[in-house]
Amino acid sequence: MSNILREHFTTNIYNNIILESKSINIFGAEGIGKSRFIKDFKTLITQDIKVVSINLKNRRKDYNSFVDEIKKQLNIIEAFISFSELLDTFASSNENVLLILDNFEAIYKDNADEKFDFDFFDELNSFKNRDNASLVIISTRNYKHYEFYHEGKSITSPLDIGVMEISPLTLEEIKEELEDRFELDITYDKLANMIIGNERVYELIEFIDREVKFDRYDENANLYMNYEKFLNQFKKENNIPIEDKAKKFVGKNWKDIKGLISSLGGLLNKDKKGE
Repeated sequence: MSNILREHFTTNIYNNIILESKSINIFGAEGIGKSRFIKDFKTLITQDIKVVSINLKNRRKDYNSFVDEIKKQLNIIEAFISFSELLDTFASSNENVLLILDNFEAIYKDNADEKFDFDFFDELNSFKNRDNASLVIISTRNYKHYEFYHEGKSITSPLDIGVMEISPLTLEEIKEELEDRFELDITYDKLANMIIGNERVYELIEFIDREVKFDRYDENANLYMNYEKFLNQFKKENNIPIEDKAKKFVGKNWKDIKGLISSLGGLLNKDKKGE
């Protein structure tokens, strides 16, 4: 893969947020390609910007491992150093600095480390207010001034940050991604049109990519049959209800079907009267 998937969206965030040392919370539903956005985003970052990137999904149960990972990325060997001191050290250089926190919603799970608390958000706020610092939060929802519960009390996060929903993939972006991934003798426009209506569209593309690489694309079947096979398997593996096409057709066309039944009933009654 060589293309930037959401090129306009990604370059706009980089040019107007990061290069201006601003901060943002980018949010969107599961499976639409937020982690891919981070991957593409990092390709734009120049060497004069120092970056620390953490996936909180892997650290939410252990605050200390979160701090240790930042130390590792900053090459800090001091045994005892707080998160606040780490951020101060990170931002104290003359370079522009960028902290990326992916899967931010993970720290709101019931079994997350209790140290991800009000003070944690306050420290993030202080960090992003520095002239040379940017904070990028990637999550499934908007966490600006988010209300959460701590020790049985409702608390509003002090995190004051701009928010932007990640743009949905366009038909052209899906088509380009498919062409970049696959070497199949198919019409990519048609496959893109089949894929675009799905909620977890990027995750589905990755799934189809995996299936194709495992030689599960049936050359003897048409494109639609292969797509339906992959889609149903994808839904099965991700516990997504598989749509009953007959019920969908009836539901969508019930008004016309009801009218047809009524007309047929009228014709039958007419025939009976004529006998």
